[in-house]
Amino acid sequence: MDSSALGFSFVILVIILFHNLPCTLSNPALLSCDSVFECGNVKAKFPFWGENRGEPCGHPSLKLTCDRVSNKTSLNISNILFNVLHMDNTLKTLKLVRQDYSLSFCSVKSFTETKFPTKLFEQSLDYKNLIVFSDCDPHFHYLENFTCSEGGIGSVYHSGNYYRLCRTISKVVVPAGFVPEKEAWNIENVLKKGIEVKLKINERPCQKCLKTGGFCSFDKSATQFCCNTVLLQGRLFFLSK
Repeated sequence: MDSSALGFSFVILVIILFHNLPCTLSNPALLSCDSVFECGNVKAKFPFWGENRGEPCGHPSLKLTCDRVSNKTSLNISNILFNVLHMDNTLKTLKLVRQDYSLSFCSVKSFTETKFPTKLFEQSLDYKNLIVFSDCDPHFHYLENFTCSEGGIGSVYHSGNYYRLCRTISKVVVPAGFVPEKEAWNIENVLKKGIEVKLKINERPCQKCLKTGGFCSFDKSATQFCCNTVLLQGRLFFLSK
């Protein structure tokens, strides 16, 4: 077989290979999926993406953003911005705190309720839900009070007892051991310490992929995990799923 025939056969082989591959490196962003997201004390790979890790490198809802000035990592969950205080890549847990908790309860009209998508996150049993009331009627006696920095009165309760007496109502997540009757005065500091959640994504297939020398990505169109095994032969990439 002459060289022109060999060249033609090689081109046909490449077309066939890439036509049938569900995960393809024709997307340049996939080439970044072997890199590590690093910001402050946070290091992350799959299933996260963001910054130096392109969009195909992780789940669409797990985009990390780094503030290079403060070295803080943020994550948008259900349209609420969280700072990532800590990430345990072994236990697959994250310590998160809402960015709007840096503000005083009394200076904000209301906080959107914290809701974690159940398909992605599992809230630890070490936490519970409470209702925080602020801008309350100062003529009423409250069992659990806190004083706002602006001088207003707030209260924390398990149920909606004070709906008619307070203007602002917010549902919050606090440690299970938090006792409103004794610690209401410290509610803002408690919330600023954040809460822990666990990722529910099954990463075992990805771990197997890494052991083969590949790297993991996410096929958004098929909503499934991809294992990309790259064998460099000249400029040809072979991928498997």
